[in-house]
Amino acid sequence: MKRKLDWKRWLLWILALVVGGYVLYQYNLAQGIDSRPQEYDFAVSDTSSIDKIVIWDKTPDTVVLERKEKIWIVNGQHRARKDAVEVLLETLFRVKLRNFPQASALPNILSGMSTYGREVQVFSRGEVIKHFFVGTETPDMLGTYMMIRGADQPYATYIPGFNGYLSSRFFVREDLWRDRTLFGIDNKSLRMAQIRYPDSAQANFRLTQASDGSYALYHVNLDGKKTVWIESVREESVRVYSAAFRSLSYEGMIIPSDGIFKKQDSLRATQPAFLLDVSSENQSFSLVAYHVKADPDAVGPDGLPLTFDPDRFYAFLSDGRFVLIQRHGFQQALVSLRSFY
Repeated sequence: MKRKLDWKRWLLWILALVVGGYVLYQYNLAQGIDSRPQEYDFAVSDTSSIDKIVIWDKTPDTVVLERKEKIWIVNGQHRARKDAVEVLLETLFRVKLRNFPQASALPNILSGMSTYGREVQVFSRGEVIKHFFVGTETPDMLGTYMMIRGADQPYATYIPGFNGYLSSRFFVREDLWRDRTLFGIDNKSLRMAQIRYPDSAQANFRLTQASDGSYALYHVNLDGKKTVWIESVREESVRVYSAAFRSLSYEGMIIPSDGIFKKQDSLRATQPAFLLDVSSENQSFSLVAYHVKADPDAVGPDGLPLTFDPDRFYAFLSDGRFVLIQRHGFQQALVSLRSFY
């Protein structure tokens, strides 16, 4: 005897499948799963193949980073900061979709991207492999709105394990991208280092190194002309001092928007804190440092008000840069003649 089909049961099963499929679709949509993954595929799986990155904004300002063998160059002229480039490459490798923004939020997101956003092109072997826009941060400050060029909408992105937004990694100021190393001279290529202290002439000295590696130390006047050869020198102290010029760096570049930038002439009219001259086999550099005024409420160990900041100096470099340097970073260079006895 044939069993009758239970149509009600079948309808219930079909309805359950339809509802279940719809719920699953909505869940996947909320998790960022979509049939068009190319619209939110911002990551570059092989960052070692990247040889050029261009970032620009509405100001307009543009930065071009190019890999020249193992060195990154900014705007075709200057060595780029290694740490900043590494952070940018890590971002391009690890960035992922966080979620789909609500439809009601899209107009504001697109407006912010149009006003404050940055456009990014990533090249490999001369071809653009990624082209996208970086917008503002999400309301919870844990994501960043980004949009592939040609995509229908922006998406919220993040880096797993990182709590913060990513837009700050795509900056366009050249001075922030430039390597902050001052000299980059190792102790083997160093030929001369001279430091003069206007308020302590007995500490002035000039250190020279011949091609055979032998050193000579002299006491010099403030003008650097009259010299007295120092016969007894501790070679270990000389080697430590000469090695310092490989890693000396400045804290930051002073630009027109900084208040002190317009006071350069009056600053140069004051007495320098120290003057430093360095040369290698084929290059010469100089630096003139000036005191930074202390904060009005700053006091010294004796409880008396400080005239100058004990930790920082303004400095003019021979290549035209106006920078801020830290005493801590210059400790190995700011020594006196007696340090070598």
